[in-house]
Amino acid sequence: MKVQAQELRIGNLLYQKDDDVIHHVLKLEEGKTWCNIPHCKHSVSTEKGLYLNNFKPIPLTEEWLLKFGFEKTERNYFEIFDMLIDLDSRNFHLSVGNHPNSFEYELKRPDYVHQLQNLYFALTGKELEIK
Repeated sequence: MKVQAQELRIGNLLYQKDDDVIHHVLKLEEGKTWCNIPHCKHSVSTEKGLYLNNFKPIPLTEEWLLKFGFEKTERNYFEIFDMLIDLDSRNFHLSVGNHPNSFEYELKRPDYVHQLQNLYFALTGKELEIK
């Protein structure tokens, strides 16, 4: 999948296309992105920026869900906030409201880390951070 500029926010995580190095988006401008490498001794930032086609999205996996603080529950479910993600399904469940007056929604599961980061921010107003 190609990374689309309209899907990205400052703070999203992406892979560099050729070597799977994790980059943290610092700035977006005119089809370019400025990134650094988080959780690394040597932080890198490019003055000229790199074109978005130099990056690819990070697939959402069990490892990433656990890094973000999701707790593994029954079957292959992972839960945080009121979100329940089933990696064996194309959907995830979202509960809104307090029991017994809660509503359950089933939505398409994010495929990539940056999509989950954006969804979490939209729902909570907080950044999804690596624990």
